[in-house]
Amino acid sequence: MAIINEVQLHYKVEEISEYKYFTLEQNQKYGVIDRNGNIVIEAEYGAVQIPNPSKAIFVCVKEYNENTKEYETVVYNEKKEVLLSNYKNVQAISIYTNVNSTPYEKSVLTYKENGKYGLINLEGKQITKPVYDEISSINYKEGTFLVKQNELEGIINMKGKVIIKCEYESVTSDNYYSENGNKKQAGFIVSKKTEDGYRYGYANYRGTIILNPIYTQLERVTEIANEKGVYFIAFKNGQAGLLKNNKEILNYEYEDISYNAYNDVFVIKRNLKEGIADKQGKIKVPTEYTNISFGGIYVNADKDGQFVLLDLNGNVIENQDIVTKL
Repeated sequence: MAIINEVQLHYKVEEISEYKYFTLEQNQKYGVIDRNGNIVIEAEYGAVQIPNPSKAIFVCVKEYNENTKEYETVVYNEKKEVLLSNYKNVQAISIYTNVNSTPYEKSVLTYKENGKYGLINLEGKQITKPVYDEISSINYKEGTFLVKQNELEGIINMKGKVIIKCEYESVTSDNYYSENGNKKQAGFIVSKKTEDGYRYGYANYRGTIILNPIYTQLERVTEIANEKGVYFIAFKNGQAGLLKNNKEILNYEYEDISYNAYNDVFVIKRNLKEGIADKQGKIKVPTEYTNISFGGIYVNADKDGQFVLLDLNGNVIENQDIVTKL
């Protein structure tokens, strides 16, 4: 079973190598043209979705239905033959991406039955049954979907694999991406509502809960690109601490913690004073300074109204002229 689950976790987001079809707009109505400018679908619809511009499948949005409070849709091919007619309210899924691409998921669509949503592929094969109250994309993580059931959120992928069950108040991407810009291994910040307010935890891209939802604030340090050493800045009772995976490496005794990627260190703040800690949690510069800033590998700081220049180990640099050479 573990092997099957692992296989289901992996999916390939389709790349568009050839753009054959484009949206046509005329008189505030929409249709489809091909790359030669030929009209494929007349501009007579309120909207047209082309989920995969290399394939002849067009979701055309018709008039608004006052009874269902929804827009009716019909799916055509390049001959204007109706496709996927055994599914109702078929729609493309909008995505949010930071690269030039189609604005929709390129391999899957949603459909609706008895007030619930499911997934199908472009050929009409059912991926999930219609069991979700909502299905939508999740930040810049193509092929992964936020789903809702009974007001609670979870995550599935384009294969229909449940990554996180619908048992959280919210699920958001941690916005991590690998050096090649791949966000497949981005994990998820999850939250649950308690008597004392919302509490946050963390699940990795496999859906494994790494941190239980016990923190009042939680942020992954995404600049540290190492899946095996995931760092979190977490808050308990208004105080910040630092975690590596689920191990505490800085106690919850700081007003704030921030990461300086250039020098690969953390700036820590306590009692309105600042210092520096390394990734192992070792204090390199004690919290005795105000207005810490970095000039290359050197630290500019203020102590009791006096300017101090330090190295990253907290040693005072006596030759202040080095500042002019940065």
